[in-house]
Amino acid sequence: MSETPPENEPVPEEKEPLRRRLPLILAIVASVLGLVIVCVAAIFLIRDARPSFLFGDVTPTPFAPIGQDGNQAQIGIAISNSPAMSLTLSTPTLLAVGDKVYNVVPQAVETTGRWSVGDLDNDQAVWVQGTVVNYLLGINNANANRRVLESLAPGDQIRLTMRDESVFVFVVTAREIVPQTQTDILAQQSPGITIALLGSDNQDRLVVHGDFQTTEGSANSNLNGSGNVVEMGETAQLGSARLTVNSVTGLFDRPEAPPGFIFFLVNFQIQNAGSAPLDTSTLRFELQDEYGNTYAQNPVASQLGNFPPLQGLLNLGEVRDAVSGYQLPAGLTSPTLRWVASTNDVTAGQAQVNIPFAAGGSEASQAALIVPQSAEVSLDGTSVTVVGQITNTGTQNVVVKEGDVSLTSEGTLYLKLSTNPSFPWVIPAGQTITFSVAFQRPLASEAIFTVLGQPFQLVGMR
Repeated sequence: MSETPPENEPVPEEKEPLRRRLPLILAIVASVLGLVIVCVAAIFLIRDARPSFLFGDVTPTPFAPIGQDGNQAQIGIAISNSPAMSLTLSTPTLLAVGDKVYNVVPQAVETTGRWSVGDLDNDQAVWVQGTVVNYLLGINNANANRRVLESLAPGDQIRLTMRDESVFVFVVTAREIVPQTQTDILAQQSPGITIALLGSDNQDRLVVHGDFQTTEGSANSNLNGSGNVVEMGETAQLGSARLTVNSVTGLFDRPEAPPGFIFFLVNFQIQNAGSAPLDTSTLRFELQDEYGNTYAQNPVASQLGNFPPLQGLLNLGEVRDAVSGYQLPAGLTSPTLRWVASTNDVTAGQAQVNIPFAAGGSEASQAALIVPQSAEVSLDGTSVTVVGQITNTGTQNVVVKEGDVSLTSEGTLYLKLSTNPSFPWVIPAGQTITFSVAFQRPLASEAIFTVLGQPFQLVGMR
């Protein structure tokens, strides 16, 4: 028979702490369960939400919040793993597409990517705040606005006026219909502009892309030759063609060149950014000096480059290297040249590239005082040696390269046999050097000795 323990028997000491902590443990468990329930509910809410962002259900590009301050905005940006930096930016106010001008309304995008059109007028465009590399704008899906975007072709210009009255000019590169789920058009990797129609119930959107043009110029300014001017290494747009001058070459010693002339080669790259094959025979390339003289392409010079002359059809998206050659006076004094590309379509305007010119027209030539002192025929009669001095009257070094010194007679360029000092000749400011150059003896009695584009006549050679 078992015994019943007394009712007032004390609880063992080791169980007493557990009983005291039990309410705290239950509170912690309840808090954790509550947090889990909240997180699960939030996940379902986010998943079920249908954002009205431009391209439907997409993974949004995070845009930093912008604080407006008068005409400018300040934005914090972190690129890759580099430290964040603070930039002061001017916000856009006007968007000009063709003949249509829109007032730009900035709009912040929620972290979920939601972009609601709201009460957007047909004369307004929405700019997503924070898109300052690839400017992202939207316009109402009205028939008039659709016609504006559908009328754009590669090479057309889009102008974005900022609050500080500066103007960013973009060149249209593509017009396409994209699904709402396509997100790569939102990328912020390269300077450009993206304009899309907003408010349509369709699953597809009409989108126009443009690349940033480094120098400002409208289509009207192109017609008078003052716009669309770039430097070497930059890209200019000419209709559907994108042109980049990568390098130039001066040929001072080619026997094919007439006496007193040099060949000048422009090495360029061309890309067909249009929607149809490009007939390159419709393109014209000329060279202009600072005095207004125009030089047409020279077929002989154009065959002497590392690339072939441009000819034939250029397929969609095709990129080709080509050369355009010219014949210039050896003594041309023009510090810069301008390469001008145009087409048979006068409405396409011109593309112009500034090119530094380092032949006879260089500043070094103008600062060099050249004095030939003597010309002597060798005892065996096979060579002639020209001795002289060059004084640098300028403030910078004068450099004379091998191609800057020549001897020609009756269209023939004669071989250099020896030089003292060896090339290049570097003459500091205010200094004078004495030189001697031995050439093959010309067959005629007269010859032209040229240094840095300055010609000197030698007589009595025979």
